[in-house]
Amino acid sequence: RSLIMDAMAHISNIASKYSIEQIAKLRSGKVDTRKKNILLSLDSISVGAYRSSSPFLPLITCAVVNYSLQNGVYEESALSFALLGYFKIALAGDYKEARYWADATKQILNKSGTSIASSRARIMLYGFVECWYVSLRETGSHLLGINRSAVAMGDVESAIYSMLFSLRCSFYGSENLSLLLQSHCELLRTMKRYKELAKLALIDVVMIETLIGTKSNAFDIFEGTIPTENFILADAKAKQNIVSIELIHTRRFFTAFWFGDYQKANESYKAASSVPSSKMPKVWTIYRECYKAIITFHMYAEGEGEEWLQEGMKLLSKFQFWKTISKDVIESKFLLLQAEYHAVSCEISKARASFEASIKSARDHGYTNEQGLAFERYGTFLEALVETTEASVCYKSAHVCYLQWGALALAEHVWKKYKLSTCNEDVHPLLISAAVAKHARS
Repeated sequence: RSLIMDAMAHISNIASKYSIEQIAKLRSGKVDTRKKNILLSLDSISVGAYRSSSPFLPLITCAVVNYSLQNGVYEESALSFALLGYFKIALAGDYKEARYWADATKQILNKSGTSIASSRARIMLYGFVECWYVSLRETGSHLLGINRSAVAMGDVESAIYSMLFSLRCSFYGSENLSLLLQSHCELLRTMKRYKELAKLALIDVVMIETLIGTKSNAFDIFEGTIPTENFILADAKAKQNIVSIELIHTRRFFTAFWFGDYQKANESYKAASSVPSSKMPKVWTIYRECYKAIITFHMYAEGEGEEWLQEGMKLLSKFQFWKTISKDVIESKFLLLQAEYHAVSCEISKARASFEASIKSARDHGYTNEQGLAFERYGTFLEALVETTEASVCYKSAHVCYLQWGALALAEHVWKKYKLSTCNEDVHPLLISAAVAKHARS
């Protein structure tokens, strides 16, 4: 690790001599075919290292960026510039410098044409780096644009990757689950020759199906060659495909959390966290850490020990920092965790204010799924205070949010778990405000 950090520091020292605009202009005049071919070969090595989750990828990335800074920047340099931004986040936690490399990548791509190399770079840039700074909808929109370009030039692999990542952004961004399931099935029909990628999409399908409470024909598309998620997990373990292993355990963690099985959720979280790839942040990392923090505060409230509070506080601090980077994606989650902390600290008025602020933030940013979760957790808090009528109003509001998201099975679970009744149709005023705000946006 120290070797990687030294290499990244060396590159940062070299790059500090240039502005963003100057980096993109390091190559002037006609194309040097020899240098361009060297970068093309290095780009292919980077792609192979990424697919195999090679531990040498950060060093390869630094080598490519170093070569580019010394010999001229071409579009084949862009992927490594984006990767360096990602590694600044993942390995150094330096979001400021990561933004520098992201902006440099944009400058390179702005001067590049449409090619397989530029499509790969854009997927890395928007799917793994820029997603920390902009809204999920903006990230998804960029990825859809990449998909259209890739389809137009016949780059099937980039088209599949960009669409898959775009659909994930739509999932976390609270798009309707039934429509997302249809889109996944349409995508899977184009993936018969790309079964390893199809397995990743099928894991996402299982998550959506569980929330909706229905089965699609997604697995049937592959005519028995990929029969179940358990088959995907066994196959991934046999092939040491750590990304699929992490994704399956993360999916199972999410499902257990949403349906209130915190013991099973903890087991799945440990399994996901034990995989090396889990240390590399992705979009779903934000949600996994948020849900884990809620569980830790719950376990502390249940008298399971001081260590749960300490873990929850560490995660809360992480979200407090992340909020300074992306208000859109992080704010409602931070406020919810802040509310959970105030609740277990018996700071009743602060907890009320933070729960309601979280609900309002999720509403204002259009995250119906997060609004539902905040209502549900607020209801649990109020029920503990024996404010049963107010708690029921929050649970009903959560039920409505989950229905709007399309999570029919989750909505039914909430209805049954909290013994809700149709006799009282009241919902929380913040939910009514959400409908008014949505109408105004329309």
